[in-house]
Amino acid sequence: MASLTAILLIAACAVTSAELTVCYRTAREVMDLTAPVLTEAGSHNTPPWPVRSSSIIPWELTITPAELADAAAQAVRQLQQRWHGGTVGVIAPADRIAGLLAVLSEVPVLTATQSKGLEWDATLLIDPQGIAAEPRGWNRLYVALTRCTQELGQLTLTQQSPHPRTTSPDVVVSPRREDRPV
Repeated sequence: MASLTAILLIAACAVTSAELTVCYRTAREVMDLTAPVLTEAGSHNTPPWPVRSSSIIPWELTITPAELADAAAQAVRQLQQRWHGGTVGVIAPADRIAGLLAVLSEVPVLTATQSKGLEWDATLLIDPQGIAAEPRGWNRLYVALTRCTQELGQLTLTQQSPHPRTTSPDVVVSPRREDRPV
């Protein structure tokens, strides 16, 4: 028993903490959205600095729950056309997965937790407020936001109709480029 205690003490002393400061996967345009999410999650860390820009502004479309299936199918078709030969993934709250799987058979449809560690060229994030409302929701929303390497689209739900388009789902090229050393 004494040797087990000694091993545990040595292991405890060898543990160090390191803050991740550089982001290689997610583009600057998406990482710009993550600071408030990290704050809501209770993190005191600043978001990692992204080393690259995709020049694609994340887009958002506000819809009603009744419009979700059609809007999701249309958004996925548009993303697949833009990223032909690439990858597209869909992330949604757990209670929306079954309904989305019924209309989105050609792409992965996952919860934020299931998407952890994965990446796609384009990610369609459905009902970000619904993800934030889940247990550890703000942490999960951070994961969901950071799964794309190029383009992020969001379908935000509202009970009101008609709905305003927050930003267009068409690709927008950002003139902003920052050249910062790594």
